[in-house]
Formats: sequence, C-alpha cells, structure tokens
Amino acid sequence: MPRPFAASLALAFSLALPVLDAAPRALANGRFPQSSQIVFHPRDARVISARTTFGLVVTHDGGATWSWVCEEALEFRRTEDPPIARMGDGSTLVSLFAGLHRGTPDDCSFTKPDATLGAAVVIDNCVDPSNVDRAYALTSSGGRENQPWRSDDDGATWTPVGAPFEASILFETIEVAPSAPSRLYLTGAVPPTSTAPRAPFVFRSSDGGLTWERFAFALELTGVQRDKNIFISAVDPVDPDRVYLRVSGDPDDRLLVSDDGGATFREVLRMPLLRGFARSDDGATVYAGSDVRGLHRSTDRGETFAPVSGGIERVNCLALRGDELWACGNDYVDGFTLGRSRDRGATFEPVLRFKFIAGVPECAPDSPVTALCGPRFPALRAMFDPGGAVDAGVPADAGGGADAGVIDAGGAASRDAGRAAAVGAAGGCCSVAGRGARGPGGLVVTAAAGVLALVRLRTRRRRSLVVFGPRGDGSGGALAPRTPPRP
Repeated sequence: MPRPFAASLALAFSLALPVLDAAPRALANGRFPQSSQIVFHPRDARVISARTTFGLVVTHDGGATWSWVCEEALEFRRTEDPPIARMGDGSTLVSLFAGLHRGTPDDCSFTKPDATLGAAVVIDNCVDPSNVDRAYALTSSGGRENQPWRSDDDGATWTPVGAPFEASILFETIEVAPSAPSRLYLTGAVPPTSTAPRAPFVFRSSDGGLTWERFAFALELTGVQRDKNIFISAVDPVDPDRVYLRVSGDPDDRLLVSDDGGATFREVLRMPLLRGFARSDDGATVYAGSDVRGLHRSTDRGETFAPVSGGIERVNCLALRGDELWACGNDYVDGFTLGRSRDRGATFEPVLRFKFIAGVPECAPDSPVTALCGPRFPALRAMFDPGGAVDAGVPADAGGGADAGVIDAGGAASRDAGRAAAVGAAGGCCSVAGRGARGPGGLVVTAAAGVLALVRLRTRRRRSLVVFGPRGDGSGGALAPRTPPRP
C-alpha cells in the first residue's frame, strides 16, 4: 500500500535535515548553486569560463585561480541561464533577456555593443568554428519580428542576416555547421494557445541565412510522454546534414539525430533531465549526460549509447577539449563543480569547487565588475566556506601535489603556454555544452528542501519542468515557456 502523502512529507523533511547541514544555504536569488556551461577561449588555453546560477566564474591561468563575475555586472535575471561564448580576441558574449552583452577580454566590463540587440531578447549565440572572430546572435522577443544577427569583428558590431521572421515565431537555438560555414540551423516555435499545442520548427539555410527552409517538428504528446521544446545540440563536424537535437519533455528528454539536414529525425537516447552533450573533433565519440542518470557514451557517432559509471552522478554540462572531457557536476554529490576526465569519463579530477573561488577579476578600482561584484564577494565566500577554511579561495592544506587547492586545468597547455591554441574549443557552436534556454536551476536549499523535492517528484509526471516568464521587451510582450538549460 502506498505511503500516505502526509507521512511521506514528514519522512522527507527528517531525511533532508542532515544533508542541509552539509550544503550551503540557497543564494540570495533563491537558486541552488550550480554550474551549467563550460566555455574555452578558442586561442588561449589558459582562459576558461563557466556559467553558474549566480553569475560567471572565470580563470585566466588554466584553473589555478578562479574569479567571480556577479549577476549585477551582467544584468542576469534571477532565474535565467544565458548562453555564453568566447570570441577569438577573448571577448565574452552573453545572450540575455536584457539584450546582448559583450565582456572585455579581462572580464572587467560588460556592455551592450549594439542598441538594437540591447533592446531585444537575445536567446542564443554561436561562434563560427571556421572563423572564431565571427559570431551569430538570435533574437526572440515576444510580439516582434526576430532574426539572426552576425558579427565579423569579435562581437564589436552587428548586422542583421536576411529578412526577419514573422512575429508569431519565438526562437531557441542557432548553430553553424563546422564543415560548411554557410549552413545554419535554427529552432523555433509558435507558442501554444488554449486550443493548440506548441508548434516547433527546424529552420535550415544553405546560403548563410539569406534564405531558409522550414521543417515542422512533430511533438510526442501521447501516452505518458509530453514533449515541450526542441534545441539543436550540435552539427556533425564533417557532415553538415547530420544534426543532433534535444527535445525537452515530461517525464523524459530525448536526443534525436537527423541525417537529412533537419527534415526528419530519429530517437537515439531517452532519459530524464538530459543536461550535457559533447562530441569529439572527428564526431566519432559522443557523450550525453543526465542530472539523474549520469554519463553516457557513444562510440558510433551517436547511434547507440552505454552508461559510463563511477566518474560522475549528476551531469549538468559537458565539453570536450581534445581528449579531455570536462563536466559540470554537483559540488555536494560529485565532489566538484567543474571536473576533467582523461579516461573518457571513467574518472574525473576536480578542477573547481565553489569554496575555492578566490574573488573578483583583477580590474581597475572603478571598473563595473570591481564596483558591483567586489562588495558582494565576502557574503558569497562566507556562504560556500562558513568555517573560513580557505585563504583567498585556496585551502590551507591543499594536499601537496594539488597546487592552489585545484588541479592545474591547463593540462598540456599549462599556465605558461602563452596563447597556445585550445584544442577543440572551436569545434563548433556546440563544442561546449549547456548553452541555450533559460531554466529554474534547481531547488532552494532550505529546511523544507525535502518537502519540496517530494512534491516535485509527485508532480513531475503531471506537468512539465517548464516555468513561465516574459519573452517580451519589458512592455508587456508575449509569454512563452522557459525551459531548463539545454546541452
């Protein structure tokens, strides 16, 4: 006989208390601290960025030290997970509901490079793997015409690509084929109404975005499975017609593959909370990761997958750099926030834990990041390390070989390697995982966390993991689903 719901709540509450003693309290924005995207500098192996639920963390020395860029300096909304990218000159692109922002290579200032893109919702961005000084941005404002934009100067200036799409379509993702720079892909949808479900599409251009072919995508809405949104995860590095697509749904997410340029898709993997995706430079090896079912690997270009046990339990993003597999783990379950594997995911070595964040980037005293983030850092540090065991983000006893308390994340391209090429960092717009749609980012860690978790488990099969938020320009635009971060 099933346990009565009230008794289950009480049990969950009691079991949660010991865990809550070990984990930090929720952040001021009410979100559980989590990383969900890793980005490598395409020309400097020492520079790595990670998106978190409380801003960005960055390193300029291969992982020896990490700094924090707060939400206020970036204009994050409290519940969005904006896609980020590093350009060839080191500038950072951040696609926000508040418009496209561009950060300086030293991560000291983030501004809007274009007035039009600064006024629109920018849902995604993408660096061209064949030219890392070129990037695309995709707008998705409710009630307005939207379209891709392109920059050929590291995000300093932008021009619209082709004619705008009709205002009824809201977009999610944009990708460039690594082997054919004129081949672009978009995903978008007509939002649901009281009488019709969401109607998603895949868009394909073979002339750099001047013209587009539109392919309707059929959602699975029968039985227990209910699909919601679709996101391009990657384009094969050698075949521009081979496309990987993730479908967010309830109770499972699905990974699909197309061999005809997005016209049709077939399912290759299904599991709940699919959060990570990465492929090798030749496309032969593909990784996928779940926040509840860990890491899976394919050695036949994504046709079949098998679980990889032991290395990580809670995958929230994946990225490949050469033979190194990087992952966003759960700091309190996996023992790392960012980890790196040199044995195809069998084991991971910690690269970063949140309590080792040393401070804010070294900037001028009057820089926006110093002024906005500097006063907030002591509270962040106290939350992650309430006992004061770290000194400037470094443990008092790092254990000998671990310099500065973390693994030297530079690998073969160490902190002294200068501007050595970051192998694999430019392997496509999806060479790093976790970009795209905005998400709730996890449960609030409070005394009632066990209760909330149980309620969530009971309701997961009845409704999607979708929360609603404005997609307009701040003037009463249309509402559309905001989904968890995509691979």
